[in-house]
Amino acid sequence: MATVLFIFVGALCLLQGTKTFWAEERNTVFNKRPIQVTDVKKYNHFCGGLIIGFGIVAEITLYFMMATTGWVSTVLTLGLIFLGFSGLGISIWPHIIPPSITLWQAAAPAQSQGFMLVGALLIIPIILVYTFWSYYVFRGKVQHGEGYH
Repeated sequence: MATVLFIFVGALCLLQGTKTFWAEERNTVFNKRPIQVTDVKKYNHFCGGLIIGFGIVAEITLYFMMATTGWVSTVLTLGLIFLGFSGLGISIWPHIIPPSITLWQAAAPAQSQGFMLVGALLIIPIILVYTFWSYYVFRGKVQHGEGYH
């Protein structure tokens, strides 16, 4: 059963991703409501790449979930969640950041960034010291085999 799911997810994502990647129009791929996108091919290439990437990460995640147990499948599952929500956000709000705005135009003023940098440089060491201290205080309290079980 897992092998069928493994093959189905990969084939579906590859099919839809290539269909989206090479589509000429925006509204024939995802939904029937037309969205005003300035560069349709660039948008379709991005969305198609996102779908193909989702399929690849899904395949790798399913493989590691079947083959091993550990942190690899957890990290890849988080990647799947990130890619899924990214695709949802891009398909619902394609103009959340207008394409005419550059990274430097969207950035905050240098004074605000400097203020945040000073705040981060003061607060992050305090958080790290407190975290290490709490781990030090609670070290060795539970022995192997003890606990709530």
